[in-house]
Amino acid sequence: MVVGVLRGGGDTRFAMLVDCGGIWLIGVPIAFISTQLLHLPIHIVVLLVTIEEGVKFFLFLHRFASKKWVNNVIQGL
Repeated sequence: MVVGVLRGGGDTRFAMLVDCGGIWLIGVPIAFISTQLLHLPIHIVVLLVTIEEGVKFFLFLHRFASKKWVNNVIQGL
């Protein structure tokens, strides 16, 4: 949905912010805490880091339903 719809519709800023924010605010802290503090095995860490994808899915779904991503990308041609 990110690449095909939101970025294709001209909403590249929101897509970039959610992608980067999801990695640095959710994925990396979960990976650090689960490996360094909790000493969990790698297969559990990978499972926990996928929580990031679920959070991003609901953010993008909300954005898609709001229709704020629709921009005229051919204006002026």
